[in-house]
Amino acid sequence: VDASMLDKGYSQEEGVGCESCHGAGEGYWKKKDMEDITKGIVDGSTLGLVKPTEELCVKCHNEESPSFKGFNFVEMYKQIHHPIPDDYKKEKGYK
Repeated sequence: VDASMLDKGYSQEEGVGCESCHGAGEGYWKKKDMEDITKGIVDGSTLGLVKPTEELCVKCHNEESPSFKGFNFVEMYKQIHHPIPDDYKKEKGYK
């Protein structure tokens, strides 16, 4: 993963990797597949790419978690959302 594409508030050291939220990458991890998904040529869900939803997030962020301090999906999503930067998309010819 290109670290510059990740939001500064996100850290893999926190124990959450890409697949925790986006599903197993075996079907979409190849560079060509990711480029096609980003360009809109391929629907990532057909390759197993999961788009995080509140339903998915609360499977971990809930009262049963020992570190739970409340969870507001809208606010938390803003913190972890990591779109591909416009300059990177332009350089690679993405939409």
